[in-house]
Amino acid sequence: MTRDKKDEMVVHLFERRKQKMNPEDAFNITPFLIIIVFCVIAVFASIVIGYIVHKSDLKKISFINEKMRFIEKRSYILMGKLNQTITADSYRDSLKLTGVRIKKSGNTLTISGGIKNVGHRQVSDIEITVYFLDDRDKIISHESFTSMSPDGLPLAKNRKRNFIFTVPGPPDNTKEIRTVITGIAFGSHGKKG
Repeated sequence: MTRDKKDEMVVHLFERRKQKMNPEDAFNITPFLIIIVFCVIAVFASIVIGYIVHKSDLKKISFINEKMRFIEKRSYILMGKLNQTITADSYRDSLKLTGVRIKKSGNTLTISGGIKNVGHRQVSDIEITVYFLDDRDKIISHESFTSMSPDGLPLAKNRKRNFIFTVPGPPDNTKEIRTVITGIAFGSHGKKG
């Protein structure tokens, strides 16, 4: 290679570097740029969507946890009431009605008597129900009342509490009247009201 040819090649390379980029060369870069921009947008969108989904899932999980805590508390309350009801129902046999008298006066009945606690627990309130039965021992109607201690003290073991209450007269076809203890509440003092 001659010196002239070498100079001519160097000049040629130099001039080529100075030339503007060929539009065909720029077109070849465009797909890569589009792919890169698309990837950046996709990554950003997935981060944003992931964050939104994560936040909404956390809210759902939080809501579900609150609901579960509510259900759990409610079930403990209901189980406690059920246990108390079962205990109260089984304890009713430890309460005895004594000296029950029924007096009719006009269109009303006055029912009086006593309640004796022969069990070992203290009882605050005692529900007594009067049943009116027909000649086939079917209940025609009933009236209930709650015997509360006048001094607010519970009915203790081997103690007696007197009661008296008035109910409307019995239906015409009443053949029998029964007085039964139908509910009790344990506690250290009577209910207010």
